[in-house]
Amino acid sequence: MPDFLNKPTVKKIAASVALLVLCVCAEFCFVALTKSDVEYKRADYSAADFEYREMTDNGGGEYYTLSDESYFYLDNLGGTPVQTVEVSLKRDASDKTDMAIYYTRSNGEEMMAALAKTSDGVYTATLDADDVKMIKICPTKQADATIKLSGAVFNKTATAASFTWARIILWGFLFASLYILYIIVASLLKKKDIIVPAWVSVYILAGAVVVLGAFQATRMFSGFRNREGLLLPAAFIVYTVLYLAVWAIVKRIEKPEMKLAATVAVVGVIFAFANAPLQAPDENGHFMRAYTLSRGQLGFDYNYEYPDDMYHLLDTFSERFALDEKSLPVEIERYLAISSTPYTGDRYGTRIQLLTPYLPAAAGIAIARLFGANMLVCMYTARIFNALFMALCCYFALKWAKRYRGALIVTALLPMTLYLAASLSYDSTFLAVAVLFFGMMCKDEFTRRDVVLSAALLGFMVMIKPVYLPLVLLIFLIPKDRFKTKKPRWLSAVIIALSIVAVHGAHIFYATLVASGMPDNIHAPNDINSAAQIVFVLSNPIRYLLIFAVDAYVKTFYITEFGVFGWLDLPAPLTGFLTIILFVVVSAIYADTARDLKKSHTRIHAAVVVLLYTVIVTGFYVSWSPLRSLSIYGVQARYFIPALPSLSIIVSKAFSSVIRSAQAVEQREQRRDSICVYLCGATAFIGAVDVALRYFLAAGK
Repeated sequence: MPDFLNKPTVKKIAASVALLVLCVCAEFCFVALTKSDVEYKRADYSAADFEYREMTDNGGGEYYTLSDESYFYLDNLGGTPVQTVEVSLKRDASDKTDMAIYYTRSNGEEMMAALAKTSDGVYTATLDADDVKMIKICPTKQADATIKLSGAVFNKTATAASFTWARIILWGFLFASLYILYIIVASLLKKKDIIVPAWVSVYILAGAVVVLGAFQATRMFSGFRNREGLLLPAAFIVYTVLYLAVWAIVKRIEKPEMKLAATVAVVGVIFAFANAPLQAPDENGHFMRAYTLSRGQLGFDYNYEYPDDMYHLLDTFSERFALDEKSLPVEIERYLAISSTPYTGDRYGTRIQLLTPYLPAAAGIAIARLFGANMLVCMYTARIFNALFMALCCYFALKWAKRYRGALIVTALLPMTLYLAASLSYDSTFLAVAVLFFGMMCKDEFTRRDVVLSAALLGFMVMIKPVYLPLVLLIFLIPKDRFKTKKPRWLSAVIIALSIVAVHGAHIFYATLVASGMPDNIHAPNDINSAAQIVFVLSNPIRYLLIFAVDAYVKTFYITEFGVFGWLDLPAPLTGFLTIILFVVVSAIYADTARDLKKSHTRIHAAVVVLLYTVIVTGFYVSWSPLRSLSIYGVQARYFIPALPSLSIIVSKAFSSVIRSAQAVEQREQRRDSICVYLCGATAFIGAVDVALRYFLAAGK
């Protein structure tokens, strides 16, 4: 026997082979038990329950029967609907009536499938859809019919449940989990001394739940039916990779900044796939702009000729995905079926006139195009690159930050932050740069190079959204004795602000110079007049303050909207609630770091929060709300994310008077950072799963 085949190794090999044989036997048993067809007999219903309306002879000696309310109603079909229906008829020779099958798709469309005679007394029909929600089977007037629903899942050819290797994964996890549970019970009873590593036990038990959930999805949701061979291996691979990533973050990575970056990358990639295609705010236009940049186009041509595949993607996943009407897996398959066909619809472009926010996404698209990927793959690749860019910025931000680290961690790992970071919206790079800018403002020393870099970062943000210029006040958080430049802080702040305004003006000039065929911007309301609205606000300050205050009260300062995703059409209350709790808890954990916060610094943070909120809300009142409106339109919670670090610090300061702890040493600080990364990462992961379930399972129900 070779040296490597020692006795413990042979036992493990034998156990693995035995488990595989057991799984195969279990699969054969499963197939045998699910072979039988479900029967619905016409004879079980009395003739009085059916009324028929006979149609006249169509000229060929054939008659057709239409029913008013005479049908077998099969809703949900026990989670296992069928595609082929075989009908066996017992009738006399004088019966010339035919049969029809009516069914309803998940989008509410009613359809009819004609029955064709295949042999004496046997008729079959194939449903022309793979997302059937309900079937009506209409028997003939005189026939004593037995209707067999052949096939457990949707398929072009009706087959009963058959052997598949994909389900071996499920059986393996189930049997292994039963063994782990046996070990746990035996150890509690102190009757066995069998040791299984804790991380192996957690992997198997959680994996059994995940794979079993994937299996149930193939039975319960129309969009996943007949996809066991794809869904089970995909669930196994994704879960295993995710588990290894979590294990590495917790066990192998020591530095908090590396933990934060890795967590952002992992959860960000999950969000990239959890979110339905083009469902982040304005993502369709952002994707088009990133694509043109990937082709080296530095201008803004509204009539740019995109590939046909682009328009197919845009038409399939329109601005707002109708969750109550469509099944996302089915729509993805529909897109894949038409992606290579010529596009015959109306062509259009994007009004967005920015370049730098799309550099990471454009790099991802360019790489995907090198391998001949379609637009859907390009879109997902671009999302992943944006998420990785966010992770890179978070690494340097936490590495630089010597103060307010908890505020930075919770802001970077909020579900809403990562949802946007893993999208094609320019909010992705905007928020990445915002986190990096805040980390720079928390450095111990600030050199002239840091002044230039902070000006570039803030200039990038203001170029996208000018309302964030008040963030320049954060420069006053740097102590005077650590401001290693020849110019005082106030002068540096003024220079930065003026430089940013100049850069913003230069960008507007460039965009105007190179734009071609751009239509006027169209706001949602038709009666927008920004100039007149500004005059109204300045002329009626008391009235506007009342409108402002009522809006803040009714919307609860938009705090409750951090759980609204998509185009404001995907509420996730659980994620929103957890976001608020997480923000407060993390702020409380870092309360002792804010105990000695100077009053001047507290005022700066308060000024940043108040100014940003006021400028954002007033800006939308001026640019999006009808003239003299009593309501403020267009404001979304995502706009306030750059103000969250300062708000977190204020909350920490409030907790500092009631939460006491010993002076933290460096090791304790590092441990606290890691715990907060775990806590925030777990909450963000729950948010990603919440979004995925609502798109992939709730859609089209």
